[in-house]
Amino acid sequence: MKGRWAPKNRGKVRGWPRRLRHVESLRGRFALPDDRMLDGWGYDVVALHLAPWGNLVPRNPPAWLRRRYLGVLLDLQRSWHDALTARGEPFDLMLWLVHPRFWRTQLVAAVGERIDFYKGTFLEPQPSVPPRPPALYDDPAYDLDRLAWTPGFDCDHVMEADLDADPEWAAWFERTARPRVVDEGYGMLTYRRGDAWIGRFTEAEVS
Repeated sequence: MKGRWAPKNRGKVRGWPRRLRHVESLRGRFALPDDRMLDGWGYDVVALHLAPWGNLVPRNPPAWLRRRYLGVLLDLQRSWHDALTARGEPFDLMLWLVHPRFWRTQLVAAVGERIDFYKGTFLEPQPSVPPRPPALYDDPAYDLDRLAWTPGFDCDHVMEADLDADPEWAAWFERTARPRVVDEGYGMLTYRRGDAWIGRFTEAEVS
């Protein structure tokens, strides 16, 4: 695909203590949702920014580090829930666990009109997806079954006009992505890249 960026895989990932410090720093940096974001935009997120894996193939860190990230997000989900409850307005607090593209995993809080906006993010629900995340993400440090999971597809989108303008990309799409197209219309194709689970606290968990 001429002229298009492609991730690289050169050498080894180094600096593991620094990677772990980054994971733990999320607890302090995002201990509470940002009221300015919620009031101004109707949402706030904690995204992982999984450097350097965003530039590598494969993009995912090792499974043990993914579980460390996930444990931090689950702790933040609890503190965010308490803060959002104290605001006294309706909200939706979701943990998006994405597989295999774990780098898209994030914690998302929505208020106001954004609550409805996020409902179709992963073409939910999808009964063909397992009802909970895979055992790869289970860990003694937390219990994924404390959340109610809604399974969906993790998708990407491409404009048909862009495919028409780039024969190399079009050839790749027809060979690789076309069998996974799940929706089309308005000149856009939506194709499945993997699975996603939207995790919310159950009533029993927050009562």
